[in-house]
Amino acid sequence: GELDNPEDFAISGTGVIFIADSGNGRIQAFSGDGVFLKEIRKDASGELDKPVSIALDSKDAIYVLDKGRSVVSLYSAKGEPLGVFGNEKDRPTLAKPVSLMVTRDEVFVLDSNRVKVFSHKGRYIRSFGTGGTAPGELDQPLAITATGETTFSIAERGNKRLQSFTTFYKP
Repeated sequence: GELDNPEDFAISGTGVIFIADSGNGRIQAFSGDGVFLKEIRKDASGELDKPVSIALDSKDAIYVLDKGRSVVSLYSAKGEPLGVFGNEKDRPTLAKPVSLMVTRDEVFVLDSNRVKVFSHKGRYIRSFGTGGTAPGELDQPLAITATGETTFSIAERGNKRLQSFTTFYKP
């Protein structure tokens, strides 16, 4: 129940608060009134190192960005390990991931000056972005968050700005 350098949190549909407790290398779960419920220290491939970002999908599956190992860990709504992705040999790897967000259909990982997009099961789909100062370019991005069904924003330290983006789906 004690935290050391908490970096992010997410609240489930049932009111459970999940906190990325980076300094302790774990995820902690609390009830809505602050009662400690459990901790998560392992994923499907090993120990969490430095969880820095956490997001939930519409079914309350838990996605954790482990910056220390450059992977995304996937858990059931109950916190059971289901898989790990982002650092497989046959898929694009995460180099310096800093944040993630989950939409209805995809997982977006902010990685260096790019956004890498995966399916909910961890299949790599696409990436976009490059370093720079022009609209759509990124410089030291810090956080990514959904602002609507198909819109999201990215905060940047280097460009000292917040950029908004829209995802277009082709039929």
